[in-house]
Amino acid sequence: MKKISTLLFFLIIVFSLFGCARGETEKIAIATAFGLDKSENGVKVSCQVLNPHVLGRFPREIAAVTVYQEEGETVFDAISKLSKYFQSDIFLSHFQVILISEELAREGIEPYLNFFFSNISSRHKFLTIVTKGITALEVINIQTTLNLIPGISIEQKLLSSFKYHGTSREVYIDEIINDIRTDKANLTLSSLEVHGDPKKGEGEDNLKKPTPEAMISLCGLAVFKEDKLIGWLNDIESIAYNMIMGEIKTTVIPVKFDEESTVSIKINKFKSKIEYHKDKKPPAFTIKVNVEGIYSEDTSGKIERTPEHINKVQNKTQEEIKRIIQSCIQKSQNVYNTDFFNFSKKIHQRNPKYWKEIKDNYDQIYKNININVEVKVNIIRNRY
Repeated sequence: MKKISTLLFFLIIVFSLFGCARGETEKIAIATAFGLDKSENGVKVSCQVLNPHVLGRFPREIAAVTVYQEEGETVFDAISKLSKYFQSDIFLSHFQVILISEELAREGIEPYLNFFFSNISSRHKFLTIVTKGITALEVINIQTTLNLIPGISIEQKLLSSFKYHGTSREVYIDEIINDIRTDKANLTLSSLEVHGDPKKGEGEDNLKKPTPEAMISLCGLAVFKEDKLIGWLNDIESIAYNMIMGEIKTTVIPVKFDEESTVSIKINKFKSKIEYHKDKKPPAFTIKVNVEGIYSEDTSGKIERTPEHINKVQNKTQEEIKRIIQSCIQKSQNVYNTDFFNFSKKIHQRNPKYWKEIKDNYDQIYKNININVEVKVNIIRNRY
């Protein structure tokens, strides 16, 4: 809300300087989110637009946003058709997220992101999210409780999930397009799902209940081969992916200590490094992970402080982190047969001549690549 209020204030000042009435700012259609869904004739584009009347000194009792949808042969075609609902052009500089339906993502996302990538009015600081098992329109219509503007609410949920749990990714359009256009590179994007009835989530009643009828929740990562969705990583697999890529800020790892207890390790500091062994064929890699963790919980009812016990906790945590990382790697090789970690980029950079030899058969070679995992854990103190 603060972002949009600041934007409106800025627009009011600008219009005042040029002698425009305050009412002119209310005519600006400020997009806060876009949704992209499959259409028989191209694409359906949903645009979530801010209602500025709810942010003034005397707010009206109306919804904070309005959602409009049009169908077009291209994204630009559909957005152009949306102009018939507004008194001015759509303001594209401050939208927060693009939601892409699972159905559309399985066909390929590059044709639908090109408009936002190349449009000079669009900032490149928006997040792209795949909607799992639901259309983008259904998600974009849901009224959210913690922030009255659903687009900003979704953005904040993703950033929180990324920062505090490590199950999402903060990835922007430039990186997405670069990965899509890089030979044999693949990508992962954050995904979300809806708990409850999306239809019931559209009304104001969704904001008035302790447990809303529909709630938007982040749900791990969507896996792409080139620009096409091929599957999903669950929460623990998504944490493992972010560990490999060095993108973990903090998270909690439950570790089965013995038959009677499970301990919780809060990751405090994290560092990873991927080493490519240039001299080996087929290619080989070593992933080195260094973790600083806090021994935060023990279901046995006590947290022992003895060096012997802490050492056991460290060893168990190392084993568990290594296990989940190896499991994620095996899923990429044996289930999806897709290098979504982009080890291929390192081969290309470090050994371009060899890359030319193998790139056409890289998918087959990737199955047999040896990826060693080394984990070192240091428990620094046993308090939250």
